[in-house]
Amino acid sequence: MRKIILLAFVFALLIPVYNLTACADSGYSYEQMYQIKKNYRLRFESAIKNALNNKSLKIQNGMALTGDISAQGKLTNIKLVKSAENKNIENIVLNSLKSLNAMGAISPNEFMPESFNLFLYPAPKYSNENFAMVFETFNNIKCSYSTPEWSGYLRGIESAIQSNWNPKNLNNNTLKITILRFYIKRTGEIDDIIVIKTSDDRAFDNLAVETIRKSSPLAPLPSYIEGDSKFIDYSLTNREFLSTSGNDAKKKTFWEKFSELNNDYYLRYQNMNPWM
Repeated sequence: MRKIILLAFVFALLIPVYNLTACADSGYSYEQMYQIKKNYRLRFESAIKNALNNKSLKIQNGMALTGDISAQGKLTNIKLVKSAENKNIENIVLNSLKSLNAMGAISPNEFMPESFNLFLYPAPKYSNENFAMVFETFNNIKCSYSTPEWSGYLRGIESAIQSNWNPKNLNNNTLKITILRFYIKRTGEIDDIIVIKTSDDRAFDNLAVETIRKSSPLAPLPSYIEGDSKFIDYSLTNREFLSTSGNDAKKKTFWEKFSELNNDYYLRYQNMNPWM
């Protein structure tokens, strides 16, 4: 039976997305809330990429940082929570973030993010980039929030993506896994798909992104899930399409190797990401 491994609903449990309209009567729709916050986050991403590219920084080992965002849009209280195992790179990143110009405030102020996570990790081998990154922003508004069982909704996500996933026409001689992050809007529309763990195969990564895109729209977010959107980390693998040949002993060795590789992928990803 084909299995697509769901990764990080841990994120959804550890970092709730708050219903801002329940905290303040902003008069904005969920779509407007999502776009305002997304555009602000992308401004930070662009500024950080430019600052680090100007330093000709090349990331060899994943690193993670966290901190606060001031009312003026300045990154403050920056802490290194996962080492890059290279002090020079860590100092360049920390100093670059601290010297970053303030992004200014956004309106309405209740949408203003108050904290951030930044993950930097090696770019795909086929890329000309020196690094890849994920920048997350969060509102720390404390509203009444609960996390009901939403396994039925997750099964719907898996079913939609699985029905579109078919890498059989690609080179499947070796195990490949791509981990993606995407946002689900209240309407169920998928947006902002990014690769957060590359397979180092451009065609495979592109197909993974296209598969998520084809799966939109999903069912609308359930009413008990609060906020304007929810992000999901999801992995796609060619496990069921791997080429095998020979006798049963060879096949057994092959699947044992698959298990080792599979575990290695996830252990490396989890070690890079301290929230998993």
